[in-house]
Amino acid sequence: MLLEGGIPRGFLTLILGVPGSGSEILIKQIASSGKNLLFSTDETKEEIIKTMKRFGWSTENVEIVDIASKYTESVVLSHEKRVSVY
Repeated sequence: MLLEGGIPRGFLTLILGVPGSGSEILIKQIASSGKNLLFSTDETKEEIIKTMKRFGWSTENVEIVDIASKYTESVVLSHEKRVSVY
């Protein structure tokens, strides 16, 4: 086995893949294996949890940061502030 037991504790790991490669499923499965922080750029926290539960994977020790929604919120708030000035 290449990783000899998995990703070492404390490592920051970036997993990328082309659409349809299974990288998102791999990420969710790895995240379910212990205490992990998962950053998502295209799925909401609720979508990630729903998928993980569908596969029977634990979501108990996974902290999910939904970057896409945070970015969208900041753009909308920024736009609203500019509009209110005029």
